[in-house]
Amino acid sequence: MIRRTFGQSRYRHLQTRSKLMPATPSTARVTAVLLVSCLPMGCGSKVKLAAIPSPYLSLYLPTQGDTVGLRILPHARLEDDCKLLAPDTRATLNGVALERMRGEQHSDDLAYNRDCIVEFTGSIDAIPKPSPRASFRIWDDSASWNFELPTAFAPRSFALVSPNRPNIRRGEKLSLKWSTPSDSLDRRWIGFELYRAGSAPGTGTAVQDVAINGADLSLTIPTTSESDKAWNGAGLLRFFGPEGVKPELKSCPVGSCSVTMDFSVPALPVTVEN
Repeated sequence: MIRRTFGQSRYRHLQTRSKLMPATPSTARVTAVLLVSCLPMGCGSKVKLAAIPSPYLSLYLPTQGDTVGLRILPHARLEDDCKLLAPDTRATLNGVALERMRGEQHSDDLAYNRDCIVEFTGSIDAIPKPSPRASFRIWDDSASWNFELPTAFAPRSFALVSPNRPNIRRGEKLSLKWSTPSDSLDRRWIGFELYRAGSAPGTGTAVQDVAINGADLSLTIPTTSESDKAWNGAGLLRFFGPEGVKPELKSCPVGSCSVTMDFSVPALPVTVEN
């Protein structure tokens, strides 16, 4: 049962990592679904996977050093009591079994009963990655769902296309090429930062007005900013907003699927000229 909730969860996979960016749309959506995540009949043990009404699949997928979060959330009204929903459901990622989570989950701003939904977790570092593909299987004796992301574990990067030189100037338009090109990029949650080499990320000039056309990105570095006084020399251009990057989804086995990834992108060395 949900005891309290606010607009955002403290879960890292439901928030943006950068203070320069707002929360992602999946934050509000997952929180809202958790508010109504018990069935009108009660989350009784007789409710199997195939009987979950209008299921919504929510996936958090890091690339290293974190925990996979897989949830199947029913769209239905909240009940006071929950028994384990679809109790015989199992799930694997690349053939490795994920752990079914039970009981109430509490955080600073959110509490809910995991028995009211179908939730699995597992260490991403324990998952074999012979290729970029992430293959999920979710099943019980009533249904078997397959969920594939062909490029989930592919490295993400960007390269400078124009100007065709390592030196850039403030006020100059930059054209970049994103890799992996099959990703879908949402400009509302994606940004860049130019900061001086030797300084800490977050101390430079943020650029959130990014034009996106497939794998082609363009942006203009502001001429001046309060946080980044005019300087020249070695700098770094970094990407932030992995929550705005949606990998290619082979198929969604239920009515609605949402994927949030977490990954690091190498910063691009540049030389800044005034």
